[in-house]
Amino acid sequence: MKDSSFVRFLRLCLAALVLCIPTKAFAIELNDVPSVPMPEFMDQKAFEEQTTFYQDTPLNDPYLAYEIRLPKTWGKGETYALEKENKDGGVSLDILGNVARYDGPPQIDARSSFTIEALQLDYEITARSWFTNFVLSNGYTVHGMDEISDRELNALYVYVENANSYIVRMAARINGPRIIVARYFVPQVSYDEEKVMQAQAMSSFRLTNTTGKQIETRYTYSFLDQSYFDYPVSWDIKERDIMSIERMKTEVYNLSESEELNGRIRVLVVSRLLDTTLSEEIERFMNSFSVKNYTLEGLIDRHDFVHHPDMDFVKTEAYKLDPQLPTMMKYELWASVLQNDDYYYIVTMLTPARNAEYFIWTKNVEAFRIVLSSIRRYQ
Repeated sequence: MKDSSFVRFLRLCLAALVLCIPTKAFAIELNDVPSVPMPEFMDQKAFEEQTTFYQDTPLNDPYLAYEIRLPKTWGKGETYALEKENKDGGVSLDILGNVARYDGPPQIDARSSFTIEALQLDYEITARSWFTNFVLSNGYTVHGMDEISDRELNALYVYVENANSYIVRMAARINGPRIIVARYFVPQVSYDEEKVMQAQAMSSFRLTNTTGKQIETRYTYSFLDQSYFDYPVSWDIKERDIMSIERMKTEVYNLSESEELNGRIRVLVVSRLLDTTLSEEIERFMNSFSVKNYTLEGLIDRHDFVHHPDMDFVKTEAYKLDPQLPTMMKYELWASVLQNDDYYYIVTMLTPARNAEYFIWTKNVEAFRIVLSSIRRYQ
């Protein structure tokens, strides 16, 4: 279970000189996808003359309020959102439901259309991670992607339905506890004729009631008022008796509906007043690390997470944790080190591997990011 390269890496963190930059480990990360191609737009006055301005709040849900300009020859279509009451008001959408639709003139085999779909989110996730899982689940061919922020992403991909191919321009936006997905479909046979209108219309799409509200509520854990961190409400804390402020530890974990472990994050806090060093604490951790029937293997990638101003630095690496039997789930071990003037911190995460359970993995990574970025000396 010991991995000398892992120990060497963490020892180097004392100097904090090596920049940890994510490496391309799996094609599912879409790192090779180019930016969304943009044709030359028509004159804005001409565009407005050829389009109708729409502004609406579907289902009276303020998170879904939008505006867009679409061709004058188009009309509103039917929607099929599955709705139920939401304790915060508005509507909860447990699946990707169609909350707005506009259709172009009928053609022989297919027609252009614009849709807005929404999904209720109960967990922290980035727009990029959501889109990656969306592509993996549906097998789409992606021709362009632009990650504007953690909450905004644009993409261009090919969609096939009833033997008809469509070029789809998408805008995915996380707004409070919703992800809103706007899509403009153009039959591939009409793409050259309609691509300018498609791109310019999608550029006019806006959510008109945006909020920076967190998707998921967060709790704060206190190490006897010596250090703190936040974690998502969907994770549970495993309380431990803390006998001394010199050495403290706890863990948060996430279970599936069948009570199986989806992920586990452990936080160890060690006082710098002890006769120890960070490298010695790392060796102590490695000597005690063990997962039955699993072997710690090679480096997957490095990550440069944002840390709290109370911390001097944070360094993180992810490693393969392979089973001894091929029928067993593959896991990853993520390990981070931080320090400030008073304490050393070693934070680890056990998660199903990204190429085994991508959706669980990406939710766990977001939880790990929340914990890491919130670790602080003072409240």
